[in-house]
Amino acid sequence: MMSGSSAHEYVLKEYTTRVIRPRAQDIFSLIKRVAREEILPKFRNLDASEVAMKRSETDLVTVADKAAEARLTKGLLQLFPSARIVGEESVAADPTRRDNIAQEELCFILDPIDGTWNYANGLSLFGVIIAATHYGKPIFALLYDPLIEDAHVALADDGCAFVSGGEITGGTDLKVATHAEITGFVPVHLFPREQRAEVAAAAAKFARFASFHCSCHEYRLLSQGSFHFSLANILNPWDHVAGTMMVEAAGGFVSMLDGRPYTVDAREGYLVAASDQDVFKQVQKEFSFLIH
Repeated sequence: MMSGSSAHEYVLKEYTTRVIRPRAQDIFSLIKRVAREEILPKFRNLDASEVAMKRSETDLVTVADKAAEARLTKGLLQLFPSARIVGEESVAADPTRRDNIAQEELCFILDPIDGTWNYANGLSLFGVIIAATHYGKPIFALLYDPLIEDAHVALADDGCAFVSGGEITGGTDLKVATHAEITGFVPVHLFPREQRAEVAAAAAKFARFASFHCSCHEYRLLSQGSFHFSLANILNPWDHVAGTMMVEAAGGFVSMLDGRPYTVDAREGYLVAASDQDVFKQVQKEFSFLIH
């Protein structure tokens, strides 16, 4: 008899094999096509009227974000007619679209251009993020770099892999880093101003810390072993569901800073993705002031 966790894992793998894997290549092809037709033509080719602020001067949306999300949504619904689609820009227009993701049999969570500030300012550090969940549990993740035309892909039935141009085959080509000196991603600028000095001082205790303003590329580097942890204080699912699945599939450890499990519906707290539990404990120690 299988344990509860084993039975649950079996269900996720069976659902992934039956529903997602047969169309995984189609999803990848859709992303590449939308990037080629909607995202890349506007890169370094936007005028001022095609860029707008959402919540602040660093939180931007472009015509390419909206066009890409509309195309991705349409394409995913053609592949999976009964799925629910939760995109960053649709939630910006209607925040209730983010509610109750964990109640959906199949939900695709997407960020059409992750790193929009970089993209709008001509920096070549942006990507497309897509995750699929089955009743809130991640079963598919894809982190795509449109400029290099490659992706990190994870499937619940077959680990994770790096894909460059070719077909999605699964595998375990990615693995997180071993650690002598710990490096991490800490977005100091996203913390309240009154916390930034303390957050920066804690981050400076590690060998190196950075922020790319792009979850897609940060999680790519975490899952391929180039960095050891990330700390996030804004828990938008389109930024983190795919990436945390990728890190875990590569052998890493994901948890809220206070030790609670991370869930797709999480909205408050601090999320840590780490190469292992030892790194997580060190991050938890240095940033403990955030949860006390």
